[in-house]
Amino acid sequence: MGIMDIIKSPSFIKGAVKEGISIYDKAEEVGQEGLENLKIARKEVAKTVGDLTDKYNMAQAVGDRVGGGAFAKYLFKTKSIDYLSSLNDSTEESFGTEMMALKANFNNLSKEDKESLDEFSVSDKYDADVADAKVKGNLVATNNIGESTGKLTLADRMTSGVRAGFDTREKDIIDSVGGGTLRDPSPIEGGFESISSGKGEIPYLLAGEYGIEYQKLKNDAEKGFADYLKSNKFKVDGTNMYLSSQKINEVGNLIFPEGVRDGNNVRGLSSQEVIQNVNTISELSGISPDMVIEDILKQKYLDRTYGGTFKYLGVLEMIDKMDKAAEAYEG
Repeated sequence: MGIMDIIKSPSFIKGAVKEGISIYDKAEEVGQEGLENLKIARKEVAKTVGDLTDKYNMAQAVGDRVGGGAFAKYLFKTKSIDYLSSLNDSTEESFGTEMMALKANFNNLSKEDKESLDEFSVSDKYDADVADAKVKGNLVATNNIGESTGKLTLADRMTSGVRAGFDTREKDIIDSVGGGTLRDPSPIEGGFESISSGKGEIPYLLAGEYGIEYQKLKNDAEKGFADYLKSNKFKVDGTNMYLSSQKINEVGNLIFPEGVRDGNNVRGLSSQEVIQNVNTISELSGISPDMVIEDILKQKYLDRTYGGTFKYLGVLEMIDKMDKAAEAYEG
């Protein structure tokens, strides 16, 4: 005979009652307690879901403001709802600054990352957050008899007949907390295009002074540049030295793409000419030849990858200013 057969047997019930213990009465008592706990949790969760819905609708307004589409999905996928909803209260200038940096980040996504946004659903994210609110609020169907006290015996937990009597009522309580109403998006035409670089290119080294998004963007750029150097093997393996014999001409073409005029033709610099130019810049700037190369490669990388967002004031800019100052002095 299995344990359930023992529990349900007349002799078992008779013995329990004889000793003044009714499994069914205890299960009924705990079941009622569980329903009362659910009713309390329902009120708290209903408020949480209502607040969450309001925040989602405010965030949806931000998505509309920037033109909807893939960029709006990118914002919902990468930013918290608290952050997005708070943008409704920001000034035009503050909003423009935040969106300008986020747009630059979005524009720098790989083709694969942008395509993955097609599969992202704001509605699904909302439904998942509502479900999460129910779990965290203890409004879940697993709030079964005995779990409210944790003190019942195995026999108490196996009173399946009593358990079944509360299932429907629990489900009714849980289902009574809906998911609110998430409004449909209504994107503003031209919203994305209107996010312009109102400040123009900002100084790369001062990115943190223009807001946290720009600082994050700069951090991404630093990592991207380090990966760029590594993947292209510009440094001699195991050192911080540049101009290995295999890469010298490639480096030269990158940092001196204009080449030199040779009679009626323009040609790329020879290895010796690359080194000579680097050494000249090193003497003028007071930094080592290897740092000259890294600085120029960094400027080329940032111009190509973050052009329109950052302006890198590096050694080339320094030399250009020195040349102009010398010309003005001579003039």
